[in-house]
Amino acid sequence: MRRQSLIALPLAVLLLGAGGALAEGSRLHYGAEVAVGYDSNPLRVMDDGDNGAFTELSADLSHTIELAPLVRVFYDADATFRFHGSDRSNADFGGGELGAGLGFAPYRGGKSSVTLWVGAELAMFRTTYIDRETGDVYETSGVPLTDPPTAVAVPDRYDSDRTSFFVNTRWTLNRRVRLSLETRYETTSYREDYSKTTTLDPLDHVQLVLTPELRFRVSEAFTLRAAVAFADRDYDERPALDGSGDPVDGTQREYRQTKLRLWADFDPSGDWRVRFGLRNSERDDTFAGYYDYASIGMWASVERRIGDMNRVRLFAAMSERDYDNATVQGETDEVVLGSEIKRFSLRYDRNLSKGLRWFAEAGAQDTDNEDPVYAYDRRWVLTGIRFRR
Repeated sequence: MRRQSLIALPLAVLLLGAGGALAEGSRLHYGAEVAVGYDSNPLRVMDDGDNGAFTELSADLSHTIELAPLVRVFYDADATFRFHGSDRSNADFGGGELGAGLGFAPYRGGKSSVTLWVGAELAMFRTTYIDRETGDVYETSGVPLTDPPTAVAVPDRYDSDRTSFFVNTRWTLNRRVRLSLETRYETTSYREDYSKTTTLDPLDHVQLVLTPELRFRVSEAFTLRAAVAFADRDYDERPALDGSGDPVDGTQREYRQTKLRLWADFDPSGDWRVRFGLRNSERDDTFAGYYDYASIGMWASVERRIGDMNRVRLFAAMSERDYDNATVQGETDEVVLGSEIKRFSLRYDRNLSKGLRWFAEAGAQDTDNEDPVYAYDRRWVLTGIRFRR
């Protein structure tokens, strides 16, 4: 039954799009990207790992159909894949989303309006669970427990399917101020939970996210935005942890998280564009607080347009996460988990023709972690072609 529903929605929205493709007010956008590159640490393992070449493919499509002056239907889809050489195929990953819904404007007067969007999304993600210390497929103890323990590989630990339902409300007060509220209910199912063959807990969970946002247009060149996301995640079968990090039988793990984002967009002349932002996140592990954490991050990008053909962008970001109670496993002293990530990239785009451009990018990421297994560095370069209509 579940497989039938996964197939039925894509077919329904595609038929809807085909029927309305020529309708007045129909808007169709699509694009694709192909890139090749080099990654110094594609498996993100400690001690820098092995380098290797990769290929990235992505595609996206969105279609909005105006059924009446104040009523629209839409569907959109996107997919991304990354492939490495056969000796590093464990670093391959891919995923995609398909969404559809209905939008209408219950109120519109002058420069003020209220719009409402209701819809659903299906998403999938596929990767390989890697041991960050060895670079091999991750293994854990099998059940029943033996002496010595039997090792069982769990390559599909994080392969997941997600179903989401959303209601987005947007209230435009005037040309300067816009308020919005997104309500999203998500169910995430993991294709392999390994609970019958290993000591691992199932990861399936449901999540409710509420995100109010304020957008304030200070001037024609300067825009400010602020958003707060409140998330409530409940696991289906995963037990809660006590103050020492041990599972408690008969309990259910729950997380409550708050994310604050502030960002600004400054485009003073049309040739320069500066964007920067701050984000703060706090998570509450509701049973005993073992996985409570607080994180803070900042990012900035500077973009320079050179004529009609060329564009250069510099991006930098830094984030830090500190846990209150969770400790590094295997340490004789109680070392509390924490991490710091720094990321930089430089990108150049050149328009080749209408809708077609060539790009090149170079970047670096340094990840420091109190747990040395999760500390690593990466350097990468890539180049490719992007088509967009």
